[in-house]
Amino acid sequence: MDKTIQLRLWISWVGAAPLVSDMAIYVEKKQLIKEKLGYEFSDIQLMKKAITRRDYIEKTEGIGKTKKNPFATLGDSVIKVIVLNRLLKDEKKSAGDLSEEIKKYISRVAQTNKAQSIGLEALFVWSLNEESKKVWEQKKPLGECLEALIGAIYFESNNIKKCERALDKIDFFLI
Repeated sequence: MDKTIQLRLWISWVGAAPLVSDMAIYVEKKQLIKEKLGYEFSDIQLMKKAITRRDYIEKTEGIGKTKKNPFATLGDSVIKVIVLNRLLKDEKKSAGDLSEEIKKYISRVAQTNKAQSIGLEALFVWSLNEESKKVWEQKKPLGECLEALIGAIYFESNNIKKCERALDKIDFFLI
């Protein structure tokens, strides 16, 4: 499926891009992403969809319950491929060893811990409710955000090496 069709389907999933009146917040987030992950989005609308939390969209735009960010689903798969590719280079590992080793990187807790350790919560647009509760300190939200960001990088660049470089930049593989 070509990217234009995929993006149209995604827009129908979430509605129009988040309606933040102050575009400066996204310019700031774009710069932070470049600094922390070494990737610069060329499509700011796509970046906005990746970093704006669904709770924010629901609360600020009056949209009912939205679905999980599809970039998170894509990012989850991209991260698994990168991790498995790295682990397969160690030819001494059995399939069972690989399964155990993969869990160290792809578990929601591991991803959240890594994202928290480098302050990735600053890259995302949270609802006031999420900010007051600091939901990024829970197991799921920040790990899902990291997946969405990696998914968006892959979607825009169509280059898994760029995703791997972004993960390397945040020392994702150092446990």
